Amino acid sequence: MKVIEIDAIVFRAAQWFAAKSDVRKYLEGVFVGQNGDVVGTNGHRLFYSKTAFQGKYKKMTHSPLGRDIVIKLTRKVPKGACKLRITIHKEDDIHSTVLAEPIGINRNIVGNVIAGELIGVKYAEYKRVLDSSDYCRDSRDGLSGLSCIGFNPDYLKDISKILGRSISMTISNQYSCMVVEPLGITDRPRLPEETKIFIMPIRLEG
Repeated sequence: MKVIEIDAIVFRAAQWFAAKSDVRKYLEGVFVGQNGDVVGTNGHRLFYSKTAFQGKYKKMTHSPLGRDIVIKLTRKVPKGACKLRITIHKEDDIHSTVLAEPIGINRNIVGNVIAGELIGVKYAEYKRVLDSSDYCRDSRDGLSGLSCIGFNPDYLKDISKILGRSISMTISNQYSCMVVEPLGITDRPRLPEETKIFIMPIRLEG
């Protein structure tokens, strides 16, 4: 049995961007890197942020597990949680049983313990998306020659639930994805300044 504690606000935000049902099962989970990277993506939009690990009452920049993991929980982390204590009960390289305890500001458990699992060791190549030259080039695939692209409005609506109304939205060229970042004071729980959201464009007819 192994236990780690991570930022519940970051994990909950990443859950919004994970796939609901996908043949690539790893996209249905949230990636937690041993270096603190936290990622959720369905292949069309991607959430990226950082977390510190809590262990022995001190913060660590690297996971005490010593490896990357992909966690799928049966439901979303509740809003009132500030930390998420994850207990891995049976660990192997394919599937492991997980229990997640949402912890509030007073170290109390918020709501009920959430069941889950680790799903494999593979994940999307999210670091390519973080490199601006790569995501601009990759977005061009299938869009060359188009004069008009757009973005899924449901994805944009979800962003306000995560980042609030004060955001920065950047589009590098007519083929690139949109990069969204928190901007200044927000009406939502504060996320780390490294937080970024990427939304891939869609083709518009006409």
